[in-house]
Amino acid sequence: MHWYFCLYEQAVNRFYIWSVCWNFSNVLGPFVGNPKVSLNEAVKPRKPQRHLRDLKLSVVSQRWLYPDERQARVPRNGFYYDCSHDAPCGQEIEQQNLNTFITRFRLSNNSRQKLYYLANFSNDDPVGFTLIQSDRRTDLDRAVSRDFAEQYADRKWKPLPPGSSVEFEVQERGWQVKELLFGVLVNTEPTFWDEIEVFGKYSSMFRAFKNDIWVFPELLGSARILHRSVMTERGVRHAYLKSL
Repeated sequence: MHWYFCLYEQAVNRFYIWSVCWNFSNVLGPFVGNPKVSLNEAVKPRKPQRHLRDLKLSVVSQRWLYPDERQARVPRNGFYYDCSHDAPCGQEIEQQNLNTFITRFRLSNNSRQKLYYLANFSNDDPVGFTLIQSDRRTDLDRAVSRDFAEQYADRKWKPLPPGSSVEFEVQERGWQVKELLFGVLVNTEPTFWDEIEVFGKYSSMFRAFKNDIWVFPELLGSARILHRSVMTERGVRHAYLKSL
């Protein structure tokens, strides 16, 4: 939740609104009147969550960042097995590289009205977020997503005329969940009020190195490797060891 500050100059009956600090570039004002009265009258109640049937977010394609698993490898130097400095070791970096994938989405406006989508200021790509499910979304969940989108200054509302579409790519690391949802914010006006969440289903991609068994070098002399592995929450694959 954002905190906003207000300065009321009673002698001249005007006020200012700002965030973070007074020298912040987004100071609003001056506004005429008492803020306790003026702001209450300015705020309008939100509409119930809306849905636009003719607005669609779909998947165009998916691909690996490193199609050849050999490209995901890192040099096996002295830090390859070192996880003691609160940083990912070489094995973990390789797993992250291996399971990084790119999904290309298309946001299509098939309606007859002009819409706006929240976009990055630099490249016009829609700003979005990933969810596991949306059927249990509450007003608080939507407020958190809205707050996440508002807190960055490099955001803007980009027009999406009737019959038009925009394609964009999202890069992320895969995990063992079959189906995910990617959401973007749209509105009939370029404002963070009564915005609409639009979701598109897509698959999380996941794979493992072929014939890859991890073991610490110092254990090779007194252990044999069982060809079985598990995934931890961090996404690191560890081999089981058994003493001879």
